[in-house]
Amino acid sequence: MDWADLFGSARGLAIARAADGHADPVLVLAANANSARQLEEEIRFYADPALPVLHFPDRECLPYDAFSPHPDIISRASKPYIGFPQLQRGVVLSTVATVMHRLPPPDVRGST
Repeated sequence: MDWADLFGSARGLAIARAADGHADPVLVLAANANSARQLEEEIRFYADPALPVLHFPDRECLPYDAFSPHPDIISRASKPYIGFPQLQRGVVLSTVATVMHRLPPPDVRGST
């Protein structure tokens, strides 16, 4: 799909309608964490409440940083992984930076 000239929350409406009419999960990549949070709010506002919206939040540190994210951030970021393997349809929302991170094996994530 190609969308152009979407203003205000129209992109959230367009994504919600596309996901409602699609049989598989729809992947949405936002430019940054703020855009992703805003898109999540817009999509949840317009979408059917039964439509799953999984937001994989940013780790709030760069891949080459010498420190790990705070445990609260890791805990919050891990929650979407629980429902992801069973997701039949809905919206998967993340940022480009977040999808570039490597994931632990499924047996470590607890999704076996």
